[in-house]
Amino acid sequence: MNSYHQKAKILLILALWGCQDPGEVVFREKCISCHRENNDLVPPAPIFTDYRIKADYVEKVLREGIEGTAMKSFNELSEREIKAVSRYIEKLTKREVKVDSSLISRGRYLFENICSSCHGIKGDGEGVGRNIPPPPDFSKFNPLPQTTIRVLNEGIKGTTMYSFREILTEDDKRAVAEYILLFFRE
Repeated sequence: MNSYHQKAKILLILALWGCQDPGEVVFREKCISCHRENNDLVPPAPIFTDYRIKADYVEKVLREGIEGTAMKSFNELSEREIKAVSRYIEKLTKREVKVDSSLISRGRYLFENICSSCHGIKGDGEGVGRNIPPPPDFSKFNPLPQTTIRVLNEGIKGTTMYSFREILTEDDKRAVAEYILLFFRE
């Protein structure tokens, strides 16, 4: 058994004894080095607290990685570790969001006519063509409004997500951000 596996086993045992959440142990060991503010990866690793994230999405990403990014598969993690860190990330990102219903109609119109070609009409990332890296499934990886607005203003370096700063008004960006919230299912 290599030193990583020995250390992981010890940390997992401590976590199971109530010393620390086992998912937090894996998160600190494997995730935080990339998923932090101002990481220099291209495309950048997302900051988890900017999103609402489902555990099953995290499990899938940990098993498969994300093509076209630095996010590799983590085959060295046990099934127990994958489930623990996935639950931890879901718990870490769980929050109530209030949707501004007055913006939904405009947001839907804009999303369906501008965003859906890449993100899919259902926000599932199943748009026309093949984007690498693929757009996220907003039902499982859902940006908070300020994150959507930032992405619409700046784009995402190293992806096909370009800036809409000169295309959409601030009100339009807010409407799209509010509409995207609706894809997430608790």
